[in-house]
Amino acid sequence: MKSQTNRYLLRQTRIYFGILGLLLAVTGSGGAQAQPGSLIRYNKVAYLFQEEIIEQASTLPLAELTQNDQLGNLVELLAEYPLDYYRVVYETTYQGNPVQASGLVIVPHHRPGRWPLLSYQHGTILPGIEHLAPSNYSVPEDFNPLNTNPEINFLGSVMASHGYVVTMPDYLGYGESEGIPIQYTYTPSLAEVSRDMLRAVRELCWIEDIALTEDLFLAGWSEGAGATMALHRLLEAEDDPALQVSGSSPLSGFYNYTRMFREFATSEKEELAAPIYLWSAWVLNQNTPYLQKHQMAIYRHYYQRTPEHFMLKAAWLATREKSAENLLNPVLRQELIDGTATDWLTATQVNDHYDWKAKAPVFLHHGAKDTILPVFHSEDAYRAMTARGSSVKLYAYEEDNHFTLLESYLARTLQDFDALQQAPTIVNTSSSSSLP
Repeated sequence: MKSQTNRYLLRQTRIYFGILGLLLAVTGSGGAQAQPGSLIRYNKVAYLFQEEIIEQASTLPLAELTQNDQLGNLVELLAEYPLDYYRVVYETTYQGNPVQASGLVIVPHHRPGRWPLLSYQHGTILPGIEHLAPSNYSVPEDFNPLNTNPEINFLGSVMASHGYVVTMPDYLGYGESEGIPIQYTYTPSLAEVSRDMLRAVRELCWIEDIALTEDLFLAGWSEGAGATMALHRLLEAEDDPALQVSGSSPLSGFYNYTRMFREFATSEKEELAAPIYLWSAWVLNQNTPYLQKHQMAIYRHYYQRTPEHFMLKAAWLATREKSAENLLNPVLRQELIDGTATDWLTATQVNDHYDWKAKAPVFLHHGAKDTILPVFHSEDAYRAMTARGSSVKLYAYEEDNHFTLLESYLARTLQDFDALQQAPTIVNTSSSSSLP
């Protein structure tokens, strides 16, 4: 009884000082601005039993997406704990100015226990479906799998139920920061808001008496995989003792952005992903001071100015015209072919994260039949990073595309992360015999 009373008093003390800290973060001390990573507020939005986690993760559309009708068995095998879901608002920056961002935190509902942190960066959320951002998560009375985010229902939830505190940042432009231009594929912003959320979540865990281990893992799919690689690089460069990366596992991401941009521009083939390439180029243009080009200097057609309207217009156009020849300004396209578009080819390098030395292990996952983000991204990263002495493993899936890897990715990622909590190094290997 005495130990229970002591734990209660300790938690109440933490809540008191936590609330005091939140008030200081919001109001400031003598007008001082809250620092990036400060927790502004949070609230619990859901609680799921293990059976509910299995049900929401095993919905028919997801089974069709992964081409597997046995997802329920996999989830039942991996999911171990019920879950608490928290919506978090925290301080970050946009172009050097303080702003508030949001995200979702998923916590195993089990005490006592000590959990590793896992930051999961989500993939593309198109204009018009911003409600699928992580912080908007809720469990409706009538569960509709067509109106939910499989990265939350399947990947994030199962990872958390397996024994990880999972953070899922919205990115700027979604959730609390709606109104700021969506920073689509702009990795400096994606990495910074993800890092700041990790700082805020550590504060939340202290307030809620959620014990953490020293391990920190990173994962993400598609746009989120590029964000994951950028976040890994940022955290190791900053070397914050509280945010030491234990390992990362990006799925089907963009790492050699400059090559992707130039190959799209110079290709004469039709590209299924043309709309998102155009959207990505526009965001890069808006964030690069020495670019700031007018639309007609970039594109053959004129679009409305907001990224959302631009994306929708581009998507509509690309259903008929998917080639760079029909979408890009012909002068810019020729300069890219000739290699003389030095301003653009310099700007794209801010999103390149394939040629650097990582201290913590990296597990790359990519489908050989991916037409959205071709497998060369992971192959280039594997070669360049291993040449620099990084510890890298490449899972190359010969028969899979951009969307059919979620099941294999989840199982292997948790297996690799679980092992790293005991053995911190791996040998450089690739599962693809086609790589030199």
